[in-house]
Amino acid sequence: MDAALTKLIELADRHERAIDVLSVAWFIISCATWMPFLPIPEIPYVTDRNFWVSSAIWNTLWWGFAHPVIDNHRKKMEADKPESLSQETQSD
Repeated sequence: MDAALTKLIELADRHERAIDVLSVAWFIISCATWMPFLPIPEIPYVTDRNFWVSSAIWNTLWWGFAHPVIDNHRKKMEADKPESLSQETQSD
């Protein structure tokens, strides 16, 4: 289980910026579909309530759980690096 979690964390760490951008865009679009003054056409599965609810659930899981776990994992990996490697990268 720990190996699978590590692989998942590494995958999310590599694609963190893309996931962040898509999460924010998904939330903005889902909120925009509920604003009555924006003339957004009816698009199945995008303009219904489920799109907003799924966006809220995803952002809660990503920003509330997964993102802090990735940050903690990154800090742990940085702390576990040999000091000679961290000094070499700083001098470059």
